[in-house]
Order: sequence, then C-alpha cells, then structure tokens
Amino acid sequence: MTEAASAWWGYGFTVKKLPRIISITETVNTRSLAVMKRLGMAFDHEARVTEEGMEFEVVVYAITSAVWRNAQR
Repeated sequence: MTEAASAWWGYGFTVKKLPRIISITETVNTRSLAVMKRLGMAFDHEARVTEEGMEFEVVVYAITSAVWRNAQR
C-alpha cells in the first residue's frame, strides 16, 4: 500500500469514521484496476453511470475499515 493511500484511508476511517471507501473506474481502464487491486481493494460491483449526458460501464472496488486496520498491523 502506498503512503498516500494509507494516509487518505486513515483519515477516512479514523477521523470521518467511514465504514468503507470506494474507487470507481471504467471497465476498460486496466491500469486503474491494477492500482486498486495492488492497494488491497476488492471488487464490489459493476454499474452503469451517466455523466454529462454520456453513459458508460464502471467497476467499483472497495476497502473496509476492518481490512485497512488489519493491513496496518
């Protein structure tokens, strides 16, 4: 896990008390998918998103507070 991701997740999980943090990318963006996986995020679901009148398929990855805390040990 990178220091930047860990710092942001630490803020989200400890200060904001979030139960999970998600990351979203288009299904064709293999580089972003690889980063999510390398950071320890897990596949959550696929969705269809509309932004500025355009629709596209996305993949949602997530990490929970419990998973992040265990990785800190």
